[in-house]
Amino acid sequence: MSPQTAAQRIVIQITVFHALLLAILIGVFIRWRHDPLVAHEHHLMENIQVLLLLIAVGVTLRAAIKSTAKRSWLFAVTLSLLFTSLIVRELDIDSFGTHPRWDDYETLLRTLLVITWLFWLHQIWIHRMMLIREPKAIILTPATGFTLLGILLYVFSWPFDKGLTNLSINASMFVEEALQIGATSYFLLGGLWVLFRHPHHESQRRH
Repeated sequence: MSPQTAAQRIVIQITVFHALLLAILIGVFIRWRHDPLVAHEHHLMENIQVLLLLIAVGVTLRAAIKSTAKRSWLFAVTLSLLFTSLIVRELDIDSFGTHPRWDDYETLLRTLLVITWLFWLHQIWIHRMMLIREPKAIILTPATGFTLLGILLYVFSWPFDKGLTNLSINASMFVEEALQIGATSYFLLGGLWVLFRHPHHESQRRH
């Protein structure tokens, strides 16, 4: 396949992705006009985010398993851990019921997540020289760009989450959840890029 043909395929795939994202947002907007509850906690819009994040976790774990290059493996697992953390954030386990144990489950899960992050950051620190030598192999990639775009959309959703705008409560909640659907969609796109287009076989192999 020529570079021009490959580039055209990438453009088409990204265009299809944005068309699907737009269709989802239009669909939930129409639904929200009739039922504002779809933007509330544990309803349609948040469930879409969790579903997208679950798929993103599966995709990045598959990429990690597929990879024989330590750098690509570290990148894929880091993304998977990031997406898992966001799932825990979205689930809000302590609101699943009134029993005090739900609070305990949430605390336990978040504690385990913090411990996992500390362990993983230690692994990244151990391999820091390998990452520093070729920063472009990870930093200057579409997967990183899509992930950063997702994070940026999450940041933009924060004022709406905290009610810092002049919008009504329902409108503010809709904008927040819509931005986060966009964010999780870009996380999934980044994960798919890691799986299908990021190099998995390099001279330095995982041991």
